[in-house]
This record gives sequence, C-alpha cells and structure tokens, in this order.
Amino acid sequence: MRYVLAIAALIAGVTVGEELPKDTIEKKTLQVEQAEPLTHPEDVLYLDNRLTTLSDDAAKALARHDGQLQLNGLTTLSDNAAKALARYEGMLRLNGLTKLTCVELATKLADQEGDLVLNGLTMLSNSAAKSLAKAEGREVLNGLAKLTCVELATKLTRQENDLHLNSLTTLSDDAANALRAKPHIRLPDQFRQ
Repeated sequence: MRYVLAIAALIAGVTVGEELPKDTIEKKTLQVEQAEPLTHPEDVLYLDNRLTTLSDDAAKALARHDGQLQLNGLTTLSDNAAKALARYEGMLRLNGLTKLTCVELATKLADQEGDLVLNGLTMLSNSAAKSLAKAEGREVLNGLAKLTCVELATKLTRQENDLHLNSLTTLSDDAANALRAKPHIRLPDQFRQ
C-alpha cells in the first residue's frame, strides 16, 4: 500500500500537489472545495492539529477517501459532519474531538480494530458511551470529564493496561463502584473512596 502524507503541515499550506488557501489555517476549518482533491485512493490523510473543524460537505467528501483518515486536530463536528464520517469505510482517528453525541460515529469508532484513543473527549452522551462500550480494543479516554454509563465503565474495568481518568468531575455511583474495584484505573481522589 502506498502511503502519502497528504498534508505535512497546514502551516505550509501544501497538500499532494495542491495549495490550500491561506485562510484555511486562520479559520481552522476545511471546506468541501479544499477536501475534494485530498481524497486520493490508498493514501493516509493526515490533517495537523491546526485544523479544528470541517464543514458538513467537507466531511462528506473526506468520507469518500479510500485510505486512512487521521483527523486528530478536529475538536468539533456538527451532527451532520459526524454522521458523514460515520459512513467512512476506512480507519478513522479523532483523538482531538471534545464532544461525542453521534451514536453512528461512536459505533463506527468502536467497530474499528486496535486501540480507540479519544484523549480530547471531555463530553460523551450516554448513548454514544454505550456504543463505545462495544469496542474490542483498549480505550483511552484521559480527557473525559463525565462518566455515567455503567456499560462503558464496566468495559473499561476489563482493560489490563493502566487507565487514567484524572479529568473526571462527574461520575455516577454505579460507574464509580465498577471503576473503584480496579487498582489499574486512576481516578481523581474524590471518587476513590
């Protein structure tokens, strides 16, 4: 498989032979006309951490990409953009995403092979959490501020590696009871009792 670094750095504004408008960096968003040329088959598409949002149409265009999508700089997605990315058939990485409420996208992420790393995630709806609980691999949710889904808490207790949930500010009693029983899970002091 041929791997191409589609965007080495948005600072340089260079993609595979294309130039992105300079305002892409300033606006920190990608529009459909900028996304269309990036959907080369078999490429790994990296978007650096300066790109924080996608328009709905840009998300639809990227969902047609045949390679892997590394969109770790994205912090926000509209519901429509999240649903578009949920239909993407390749490996999708969204480590910078701060909020996940779209069940379809959570299901897509959970169905992928390997570790699920969502360290930027601070807000997770219960319905999306239930979908993430079905992931086969290890889950890394170090930024999560609220956990009330018992299914996800129980799934996290089955992980063998250390899990740091130090950002939690809200934890349901049932989730806390499940997590407290495992010494490899690090919780804030107020939940360790």
